[in-house]
Amino acid sequence: MKLNVLQNGRSEHLCVLAFCLIVIIGALSLSPGDNSDLHFALPFFRTEILFPQLCVVNRVLGIPCPGCGLTRSFASTVRMDLKGAVSFNPMGPILFLICIFQIPYRIIAYSGLLHTRPLLKNSENKFHLVTWGILGGLVVTWLGRFQ
Repeated sequence: MKLNVLQNGRSEHLCVLAFCLIVIIGALSLSPGDNSDLHFALPFFRTEILFPQLCVVNRVLGIPCPGCGLTRSFASTVRMDLKGAVSFNPMGPILFLICIFQIPYRIIAYSGLLHTRPLLKNSENKFHLVTWGILGGLVVTWLGRFQ
C-alpha cells in the first residue's frame, strides 16, 4: 500500500516536471510582437507563424481572464524584457521563476531524496501557501486591469 502511494507521488512530480519543461521550451520558441501578437519561430525555415489567441474567455466575453498575457509574459521574461513581461501580465515573471525552480525540486522529489532530508521534507507543506498566493496574485492583478 505504501509503495502505491509513493509511486502516485512520483508520477505527480514527473508530470509537473514535464509541464515546466514544456513551458520553458515554449517560452523560448515564442516571441511577442509589437501589437500583442505572439509568433512561433521556425528557425530552419527562417519564418514565423502567428500564434492564435487561445483564451476562450477573452474571445467569447471580450474581457481578459486572470491568466491572459501569461504566455506573452513568459516569452518576454525569457528574453529579459521584464518591462514588457509585466505589461502583459504582472504575475508572469514571478510564475516563470517558480516554474524554473520547480525543475530541480521535482527532480529531487522524484528521486526520493525529498523524504530523506528534513529541510526539504517540511518544505512540501509550504507549497500549498505558495499556490494560494499565486492564485491570489493572479486575481488581484486581474481585478487591477478593470480600474
